[in-house]
Amino acid sequence: MNLNYLGGKVESVGDFGINLDTSNNQNGIAVRDARLNKEGNFKEKVKIDASKDVIKPEYMILTVKWNEKSEDMILKVK
Repeated sequence: MNLNYLGGKVESVGDFGINLDTSNNQNGIAVRDARLNKEGNFKEKVKIDASKDVIKPEYMILTVKWNEKSEDMILKVK
């Protein structure tokens, strides 16, 4: 998983969390207490359950939470 911060002050982000959930409410992954490097990047290998129940949905929802804010990104499953 690679995330890149496009804002100005990387240090303002602090610790953040990541959830990846499917459209049928199966939790794929959860990462807690993540931090960006000084260039504003987060890169980590994560294992995702590849069972039919998890991969079956049409889309997955990636949620990033930081500083009492959150942003959802919809990922289409091919």
